[in-house]
Amino acid sequence: MSQKRRLVALTALGIAIMAIYIYVNDPWEIYHNLSKADPLWVAVAVALNTASLGLAAMMWHLSLKAVGARIPFPESLKATMISIFGDMMIPTASVAGEAMRISYLHNKLGLGLDRATAGLAVHRTAYAVLLLIFSIIGASYLPPLLRGPGGLLVLGIIAWVFVFAALLLFLERLRGPIFKIIDFAYGRLRWPRDPEAAKAGIDRFIGEVKEGLRHASSSRGFVTLILVVGSLQWIVAGLMFYTVFLALGYGGMNPIELVLIFPIYGTLTLFPIGIPASMGIVETGLTVTYMSLGVERSVAVAATILTRGILVWYDLLVSGSVFIRNLQYVAAVGPSEG
Repeated sequence: MSQKRRLVALTALGIAIMAIYIYVNDPWEIYHNLSKADPLWVAVAVALNTASLGLAAMMWHLSLKAVGARIPFPESLKATMISIFGDMMIPTASVAGEAMRISYLHNKLGLGLDRATAGLAVHRTAYAVLLLIFSIIGASYLPPLLRGPGGLLVLGIIAWVFVFAALLLFLERLRGPIFKIIDFAYGRLRWPRDPEAAKAGIDRFIGEVKEGLRHASSSRGFVTLILVVGSLQWIVAGLMFYTVFLALGYGGMNPIELVLIFPIYGTLTLFPIGIPASMGIVETGLTVTYMSLGVERSVAVAATILTRGILVWYDLLVSGSVFIRNLQYVAAVGPSEG
């Protein structure tokens, strides 16, 4: 199946799942609840989401600075928007978005792939640290989460962070097993076509990640600042979730609770299922999470749809416009260079 056909098929699947989600939860009740939303609070939620996007761009900007890459902040902002667009259109656990982000900076500004990948290593490591901190605090502060499906997600997040940390710690030792897998695949499947080039690429990637971590360890001030900015971004995003409930006239939520469940939302969007914007999947997961905190189903569904309306359609409009204007810079790139 071609990429275009696969995208169409997965989009159709997402629409079908979303239609089932709406049908099961009573379309008229959803419409009734959403029609009562306070436009002022909705505008505040959009403003908070915009601020969150800016803080996400600043986190990436500081990650590049930590490895010695100096680029203008507006370019970091554009690269972040392109990454968000890529992740929404091709959900692959951030792989597509990060590839587009690095491609843009390399093709437009000439940023070396080694430096960009090193910055990415710092950025992803900081993200994993924040994910762990927020998840542990959330699990202890919100015990109801652990009794429902949300508990599995929280435990999954914590497990994923530890796996990620183990991969970083033993990255050098993984070279041998990966090379054996490449040799096996080539011997049985004649893939990859050039195994030596694949091994060289793995070597470069390992070296670039190690370089990023080396920079991070010697730039603790930058790393601390990255974690502070990242925490602010998550707090602002959580407050956006809170204002959505206020827009619906529901005052039964604690803003701290919504800040602490933000990692769950982020994890739901990262599942590499291929459906654009993970339509239907994220809605179901977020609704179940709200209900585990005692929110009645009708309110949970309305809050989920309004939240996703902002985080998907608004973000898609903003990031998509940046992507289209810079399409010529988002392409495949060659070998790593300084």
